[in-house]
Amino acid sequence: MARKTPALPTQIFLLFLLKILIPSTTSINDSPQLTNMVVYVQDKTSPPNATEVPVAGIAGNLWSFTSFGTIYVIDDDLTTTVDRNSPQVGFLRGIYIASALDGSSVYVSLSMLFTNGFFSGSTLELQGTSVLASQLREVAVVSGTGKFRFARGYATFETVFVDTADDNITTTIDRNSDMIDHAHGIYVASTLDVSGVYVAMSILFTCGDHKGSTIELQGSSVFEMEFREVAMVSGTGKFRFAEGYATRQTTFVDQVMVMGQRLNITRCKIKS
Repeated sequence: MARKTPALPTQIFLLFLLKILIPSTTSINDSPQLTNMVVYVQDKTSPPNATEVPVAGIAGNLWSFTSFGTIYVIDDDLTTTVDRNSPQVGFLRGIYIASALDGSSVYVSLSMLFTNGFFSGSTLELQGTSVLASQLREVAVVSGTGKFRFARGYATFETVFVDTADDNITTTIDRNSDMIDHAHGIYVASTLDVSGVYVAMSILFTCGDHKGSTIELQGSSVFEMEFREVAMVSGTGKFRFAEGYATRQTTFVDQVMVMGQRLNITRCKIKS
């Protein structure tokens, strides 16, 4: 049976800020050294080159972080800053398991492998329960290798989520139908309870009567709503001074994390 995948934007980049406090030792007899560390995990959940993928789950159920029994494997880059192009210091590899029946948390077992810098060749082992609705999600540092042998401490994950959008807009639900424009912009997870995202999007028309014009959309998108309404705040070309609203409806999500949405533009003033 084909698995179901969650309704998510086509490209999702999750940036996690880790704050780690570890007594690290190089041997049993050495005195512990207290180490504070901040690194960023560059996590991508959709093709191409996804670094986090669901590999198992209950047949017929949605495979997601809130669906009991779903198992994810990850292989994310560790960088020095939030910029994904900043220097890489290692990898974060391991598993997430949706082990809470109510979907409130996941079990994590992760290994941080350092490949550059002072800790190159060493690892840190993380384990614990990550509560999804928490702004800071704390797990234990249970051990390590190399310069982190016998390490103990804790790590906190903080999501610094920015999702860039660059989607094709077509005339029908068929992705192979005529393309009329692109949707460029960002999704920002700005709610602590993960109930929605802030949307700032520009629709650029590339053919037809409105070629070269844009429509600017802005607002909050609540995940659980079938129709997600945002404001039309302005535009360019034939949509100068445009006002109105747009509703988005998810029409399909395929197995490679591509989502189809129906976008309805309403009460839009068009320049004659």
